[in-house]
Amino acid sequence: MQVAHTGAQRASLGRGSRPAASLRIAASAVLATILMITMVAPAVGHDGTDHRSTDAVRADYLRPGDRVFDHGIGVFVPPRGETVWGELKFEDGTSQTLQVETTLDGAVRIYQFGDELADRSALLASDEALAASAQAVGPETAGVDATSASSLAECNDRANNLYSWRTPKYQWRYASGTTPSKFRNRSHGQRAVINSIKRAVQNVTGEDNVCSRGDRISATKGYLGTTSRRPGVTSNGYCSGKADGRSVIGFGDLPSRSIAVACVRTSSGRTYDGDIKISWHKAWETRRSWCSGRELMIEAGMTHEFGHIFGLAHVSSSSSWSLTMQPIVNYCTMGHATLGLGDMLGLERKY
Repeated sequence: MQVAHTGAQRASLGRGSRPAASLRIAASAVLATILMITMVAPAVGHDGTDHRSTDAVRADYLRPGDRVFDHGIGVFVPPRGETVWGELKFEDGTSQTLQVETTLDGAVRIYQFGDELADRSALLASDEALAASAQAVGPETAGVDATSASSLAECNDRANNLYSWRTPKYQWRYASGTTPSKFRNRSHGQRAVINSIKRAVQNVTGEDNVCSRGDRISATKGYLGTTSRRPGVTSNGYCSGKADGRSVIGFGDLPSRSIAVACVRTSSGRTYDGDIKISWHKAWETRRSWCSGRELMIEAGMTHEFGHIFGLAHVSSSSSWSLTMQPIVNYCTMGHATLGLGDMLGLERKY
């Protein structure tokens, strides 16, 4: 890991231990994502477990505003009393996670966990069966009637992990100048993109599901129109500068093999700024009937990302493959767009 200090100091720190249940994505079922989350407390599971790595390196030479970089993950050291957590998902099935915390007394601690690059080929081979299983089951559940909903895996899996923050009301704008040419050149293409994002937010706040379960949460959302502003995410995947209090969603340049970056900033446990930048360089689609090949559905991918914004963390892809917050997304499918029981139970604990 490289650490950039304001005085041009660089250091290499040893790796921490890897969690027993790491989250991985198979190459043929990709949601390659970088998440940069600014928060005031670590993730907490549905059983009350603190999901932060316990293996920390104290970095007394770092100050708020300095940069920390580790295998594609880059975060700025946050102000006192805050934590930055970042996760990079690779297309070949591995992940890299980095967390930097600044305590109230100014001490900086670095938590490292994830897959070493040397492990990537072995992990890919071990995940091929998982990807094939997920594709064979098929996450498409549109049209399932109430009589069969109770037998669906997603309606019986109660798994959920939570972050500490809450987003009682999420108001966002769309960066219209970032729309990919594919959609700009299509009749009403930009409107279709915005509508896909609108539906993704609604899927979370309205607890959209096929389990015959009603909306039980108080979180709300509001679309404030288009803006000339861009999401506060740099092309190399950093959450940029200070938050402006305006949540912006749009497209742009991102590091290779990544799909999207989400930046959430909180104060006293509440979100006041939540930006999402979607990669220009990946193939996206707005309608299932138009999707083909290695394309991803905007609505499905963004529903997963909004789960993070509203405080949901990942669950295991191997044991909870049917839930929105597991990290596997197949091409041209809408599996993440409907919430599973665990996703809803997590939201209902918060709202």
